[in-house]
Amino acid sequence: MRESNRKWIAVAAAVAVPLVLGACSTQIAGTAVPAIDVTVSPEPTEPTEPTEPTTTRPTTTRPTTMTTESTTPPARTPPPINAACPLLPGAQAAPMLNTPNLTTAEVPAAQVPLGTQFACDYLQSGRKVGTLAVRYYDFGQALGPALVKAYADQSAAAKPVPGVGETAFSFQHPQSANQVGLVSGKTVGTGYAMVILQFGAQNPRGVSAGLPGLVRGVLGKF
Repeated sequence: MRESNRKWIAVAAAVAVPLVLGACSTQIAGTAVPAIDVTVSPEPTEPTEPTEPTTTRPTTTRPTTMTTESTTPPARTPPPINAACPLLPGAQAAPMLNTPNLTTAEVPAAQVPLGTQFACDYLQSGRKVGTLAVRYYDFGQALGPALVKAYADQSAAAKPVPGVGETAFSFQHPQSANQVGLVSGKTVGTGYAMVILQFGAQNPRGVSAGLPGLVRGVLGKF
């Protein structure tokens, strides 16, 4: 027999020994250990009063629930305003837009994703000629500039306007070149305020020239 085969046999025997001993603990060196009779003959006992059978209630185990640490969202900052018209009264906007006799009408606040919108309509002889909208977004610091650009991109002829807020764009209404506007914004607390001022006029260039100063003044009130 080869030496390598002997080694494998020896290893197999060494492994098999504990398995056999563990499986048949009543055998020692091939000799069976006689089983011990533990049966006890019952002795006669005196009769006892019958007892009610005992009922065992089944035990129910409640499933264990894994508890996870709950993360509390940061507290939302309430809007710093409750109306839009006080931010830009008609008497203040009229001379800069060369649009006399402007009156204002507050629009009810409306909920928008992540925040609230306040708006003010500007009227001339009862006819709507412009709108100021202020959208306050909760947790909008990082998204604010992107929201401003996205709004401008949905309009026509969007152009960046330096020196107004954190970012600003002038634009035209996509269906009417006589309606021009400016959108800008700034970080306010933990949120972001986006200001949209839009007017329609016979002289769009003259109106456009006055929009940056008006929007800058609105942002300065936050």
